[in-house]
Amino acid sequence: MNYSKQKIFAGHQAAVYALENSILPNHFYSAGSDRIIAEWNFENPEEGNLIARATDAIYSLCLIPAKSELLVGQGKGEMHVLNLENNQEIKLLKVSDASIFAMKYSSKHNRLLVVSGDGYLNVLNASDYALLLKLKLSSAKCRCIAINHAQTVFAVGCGEGKVHFFDSETLQLIKSIQAHQLGFSVNALAYSFDDTMIYSGSRDAHLNRFNTSSFDLIDSIPAHNFAIYSVAFNQDGSVFATASRDKTAKVWNTKEHTIIQRLEHEGKGHVNSVNALLWLNEYTLLSTGDDRSIITWKSQQN
Repeated sequence: MNYSKQKIFAGHQAAVYALENSILPNHFYSAGSDRIIAEWNFENPEEGNLIARATDAIYSLCLIPAKSELLVGQGKGEMHVLNLENNQEIKLLKVSDASIFAMKYSSKHNRLLVVSGDGYLNVLNASDYALLLKLKLSSAKCRCIAINHAQTVFAVGCGEGKVHFFDSETLQLIKSIQAHQLGFSVNALAYSFDDTMIYSGSRDAHLNRFNTSSFDLIDSIPAHNFAIYSVAFNQDGSVFATASRDKTAKVWNTKEHTIIQRLEHEGKGHVNSVNALLWLNEYTLLSTGDDRSIITWKSQQN
């Protein structure tokens, strides 16, 4: 299996931090420190569509498909709610006093999970965005969220290297683990396709794998040279990708946990930190980062 560079989406004027699916097939959204939210058609990379312009740097995006709403998390803790049918803002919320680093939607419970740079987990009702829970988890930043596929448990990664697991129904804490070295933030979390394992990527450049029943460490892989910022599985769970400050993305075989391919500058990849990943489909990966470009990589088997 070999991944080749297919297309480049250029138009952002500064670092890109977030990628998100669209309600339209073969479309996706991007945003970053230039405060622009753009929609792209995979078939037409030259024609990006400006959805909205925010008032501050954007660190996270979250789509709620049933409502045709896109949530935009900003650097100063504000969250914009955009109606995608007319690209109009319908709500602006002050969720935090610090950057909103990640947002995840749980359709099973109709809740929005939001974590921020002041160490808080915020849980909102996705119908009206009323605050249901505000919980201090860390004296450092809360950086990432993962919801298991059954939507029964979610995990939050924090700046001191801990991961906290919660019951999705009751919102009660199940377990906290020191997933990485003390003081090395957990920047990325992802559940395996069958929910039996969770993967964490950290500033210590290691990719750690834990059993979700016992929470025991299965293995710790020195996956990159610098901080890992994203871990993303493809749609069938057969491969996953990691992105790093070391300017590379890597595609891994899930079963063997071996590298299939390094996606790097020598192969016409990114020239700066790779911040975010998104699988458009089972075979097509998007990567983006500080060099302002979005690159699509496609498996040559398809």
